[in-house]
Amino acid sequence: MTEKYKILCCGNLHVPHASENLIYRQLERDGHDVEKFIYPTIAGTNYPELNKKLLNLLDNEKFDLMIASKCMGMKKEDIEKIKIPKVSWVYDLFKGYNTWNRSEWYEAQAPYWDYCFGAEAGQVEYYNNKGINYSALKLGADPDWHNKIPYNTDYDHLTCDVSFLGGVYNPLRINMASRIQCIQNIKFNNFVGYELHGQTIPGVYMKQISQLATVCKISIGCNYRNDIEGYWSKRPYEVMGSNMFMIQAYVKGMEDEGFKDKVNTIFYHDDNFEEMAEKIEYYLRPENQAERERIKEAGFQLIHKSHMMSDRTKEFFKILKQNKVI
Repeated sequence: MTEKYKILCCGNLHVPHASENLIYRQLERDGHDVEKFIYPTIAGTNYPELNKKLLNLLDNEKFDLMIASKCMGMKKEDIEKIKIPKVSWVYDLFKGYNTWNRSEWYEAQAPYWDYCFGAEAGQVEYYNNKGINYSALKLGADPDWHNKIPYNTDYDHLTCDVSFLGGVYNPLRINMASRIQCIQNIKFNNFVGYELHGQTIPGVYMKQISQLATVCKISIGCNYRNDIEGYWSKRPYEVMGSNMFMIQAYVKGMEDEGFKDKVNTIFYHDDNFEEMAEKIEYYLRPENQAERERIKEAGFQLIHKSHMMSDRTKEFFKILKQNKVI
C-alpha cells in the first residue's frame, strides 16, 4: 500500500494555472493530505515577514514533507530552520537564462534543501558537482485539464489554424511569431496571457488548452532557448496531452522521452523558422490532414501513457525514498 503524507506546498498557489498547482492537484489525487502556503514571486514581497509566517506554521502544525516551488525569498538560514524533510521542485530554466540572473539565487539556496528537482536534465552533473542533490523531473499533463473533449460552439472564439501558447518576450520568440505571421492565408493566434502595448491579450490555460485543441489545427513549440540540452518547457505535455498536433523546436534529449519526429510530433531544427514555416504550410494542406491526424493521435497516446502528473509524483517519491529523504 502506498504511504500517504501530510504535505505543505509553497509557491504561487494563488495563481490557478501556475505550475505549482499541477503538483498540488496531483498530490491530492494521489490521496495525500496537502496544504497550500502562498509564497508569491512578486517584486516588493516582504520575504522576511513571509518566512516568519512559514516557519511559525511549521512549528505549530505537523507535516511530513515540505515542497517549495521557486521560493525566492528563502536564504540558507531560513531553510536550515526547517526540521522536516524539505524539497525544492522548480520547472524553469536557470543555467542559461539571460534576461536576469535566476541561477544566482537558485544556486545560493539549492544546496540547503534535502533534495532538488528541476526541468534541466542536461545540468544534473553540474548541480551535483556544486553540492546540490538534484534530479531532473519535468512536469506532466493533468488528466482533468489536458485530455480529449468534444467540440462545442463555446470554443469558436479560439478558432485558428496555428497557435502559440506563451509570451513573445525575447528575440527568438519574436522572430518565430513574425515568421508565422508572414504565412499567407492562415489565422495565427498568440495566446499571451498578459498586457502588451496597452492591450490585454488573453492566455489559454488549464482546460482551455483542450478546448483550443478542438478548433486549432497546429500548435507551435518554442522555448526561451532551444539550444540547451535536456531543457524544454511543460508545453509539449500540455498541448499534445490535450490532443493537439504540435510542431516544435527539437532539443537534444527529447528522443529519450519518446518524442519522435514524424511519428508523434514534428520537429524544426536549430531555430530555423523557414523550416518551421514550410512544415506549417505542408501540414495545413487538406491532402495532408490524415497524416496530421495520425501524428496527433500518436502524440496524445505518448503523453497519456508516459508523461502524466501521476508519472511524475510516482518518480518523485521513488527518488526521495532512494535517497532516504523520507
